[in-house]
Amino acid sequence: VFAFLFIVQQPWFHVPSLFRKNERDFDSYQITAVFLTSTFQYIIIAVVYSKSHPYRKTIFNNHWFFAVIAFCVVLCLWITLSPLAFMIKLLELKMPPFIKYRLVIVMLAGIHWLLAYAAEAYIIDGLLVWLLERPRFNRRTSRFMRIVERVAKSPSWCSASSSDDSAKYSSSKLSDSVHSFYMRVVNRCLSRRHGSLWVKKYRRPVVLSFGASEQKAIEIILDGDWPFAKCSLLHGYAKSAIINSVRRSNQMALPERKEPINFLEPRALAKDVITEMDEPSPNAAACVSHEQCLQDEFRFVVRRCLQANNTVDQWTPFRRASITQLPLVYSQLSKARLSSLVVMTAALGYFMCPLMQPCYVASLVSCCVGTALMSFGANALNQLIEFPFDSQMQRTCNRVLVRNRISWEHALGFAVLSSISGFVILYNTTSSMTAMLGLLNIALYAFVYTPLKRITYYNTFIGSFVGAIPPLMGWTAAAGGTLCLPALVLGGILYSWQFPHFSALSWKIRRDYSKAGFRMMCILHPKLCKQTALSFSVMLTVLCSIAAPVTELTSWTFTAVSFPLNAYLCASSYR
Repeated sequence: VFAFLFIVQQPWFHVPSLFRKNERDFDSYQITAVFLTSTFQYIIIAVVYSKSHPYRKTIFNNHWFFAVIAFCVVLCLWITLSPLAFMIKLLELKMPPFIKYRLVIVMLAGIHWLLAYAAEAYIIDGLLVWLLERPRFNRRTSRFMRIVERVAKSPSWCSASSSDDSAKYSSSKLSDSVHSFYMRVVNRCLSRRHGSLWVKKYRRPVVLSFGASEQKAIEIILDGDWPFAKCSLLHGYAKSAIINSVRRSNQMALPERKEPINFLEPRALAKDVITEMDEPSPNAAACVSHEQCLQDEFRFVVRRCLQANNTVDQWTPFRRASITQLPLVYSQLSKARLSSLVVMTAALGYFMCPLMQPCYVASLVSCCVGTALMSFGANALNQLIEFPFDSQMQRTCNRVLVRNRISWEHALGFAVLSSISGFVILYNTTSSMTAMLGLLNIALYAFVYTPLKRITYYNTFIGSFVGAIPPLMGWTAAAGGTLCLPALVLGGILYSWQFPHFSALSWKIRRDYSKAGFRMMCILHPKLCKQTALSFSVMLTVLCSIAAPVTELTSWTFTAVSFPLNAYLCASSYR
């Protein structure tokens, strides 16, 4: 409605005639505004109502759905901002004559998305659910109080502190501890994030680390008096968490060195080491139920964990960044150092263009700022998609989303705002081709290359295009939106350089990639990784030594200067 009324109030708007020569001639400014706004609304509905756990996979893990949404967004932006002639004729559009009125439609779509997401996430799923669940979860039943009394009287209960002052721990504190455990484990939706166990409590995630008190609570729960004793959710997640804690403690301790078997007999240790076991009766397995076996196995794991861990882990929430810390958080989220290299390649592409205009300062600054903002958005989207796997890699385990320095919604807003701002700056100050190349780079990096890292080891061939596009953006910004053969050679040089560079980087951290589940070439096909690095090093030498001087991108002096460096790169790739 706002788009319809806004377009009517413009000075260039005129009321269409009621008498048309063709009955199928329905193009008008109002219909175009409503149509363009509706296309974004359909995408917003698909994104907002696609809930994550427990209904379906998250949007970023549902690769096909995410790819379709990204394609639809790019297509709608293309139709709204700079449609081709056949699109206008096919859709019967009557586009506003000025670009700023088309940008208003894009801004309305962004505002609509923010309002819809806020209403769904904070009002419906947040406030209403909290108001409805609070009375039900806060009351303590008589069965719960009986369990608290049993825990208080149990001599094997492990206190939460190393102090011997038993009077300090009253039954009320014990009640709060068990009730807190009840609230966190049973009555909340558990989900795996960041490689550890997380709890969603009113949309505030808290790390769940099982200490001695909580483990004893699990043991008492499984005795049978707990209403959720046979809950598969509790069995699955609690058991896996305790087993992981036992494994961590065993990995930290040095294994004992055992004596070789051939030295057991001379030292008379055979009788102490080798013991005979009684044969089980034929009906022993039939007498024990499957549920009893699960409970016995679970109690055994709990006892092993209590013996292995002498320290008590506490519930430690992550600390959110304050307002004064946000600039540092934003720089880490946007990968400021990597983005500075991207801006540098775009600026070099700008200066290497022979069609550069005389008054280039304003255009160059706009190109650098727009490229930086779009790089910020692409890097933030990359971290949004990969932060569950970044926690499993030593190189990325301290990123801001892994440590929950800012919320997922906050990071998404930063990514969207940076991308839109960079696109608008490039579109209005440089050329439409530069802006579309930046949008293509975001789509390739965040929505194609990032999901492909967990699907196929050919992801590097797609990701290398991301590094080759920024020089083309600088070239088109200087040339007014035109691409020629020297620009493609420049992009090919950057594309070829990506392979030896990334092969060396991924080879050093291939264990981290394997642990996080990324299907990289250095893990699955090490020999092919070496061959690929060598092949593209040779291609880089050919492009720098022959193609660049022939297309007049550089002079033949560059061949003499670059050939020794390229030869060294080829030798290193061969090794």
